[in-house]
Amino acid sequence: GVLSGTTVATTRSGYSGTGYVTGFDNAGDDVVITINLSQAGNFPLDLTYAADGTVKLSVAVNGALIRKNFAFASSSSFTTTGFTKLTLEFKKNQRFSIYFSGLT
Repeated sequence: GVLSGTTVATTRSGYSGTGYVTGFDNAGDDVVITINLSQAGNFPLDLTYAADGTVKLSVAVNGALIRKNFAFASSSSFTTTGFTKLTLEFKKNQRFSIYFSGLT
């Protein structure tokens, strides 16, 4: 992904992959994740996170705001949350971007 004001960290245990994004402390701090799907279909949007306190982030897909100031509850370990009633429909080989931004 593309980071702006955020960083990749590895200090909190329990993450998967090569690290996790942290530092959503100021307006404009964000990460943009771009994905190219190999098959068409409807996909739920789930996010695994950990936070020392409640964190509010806004989420956009392909530039369209889908959640503003979504509250991620405090969680000392990594927790998966889904965006209720949010399923994204995409075509095969469609490229799309998911944008997570803090303090909006």
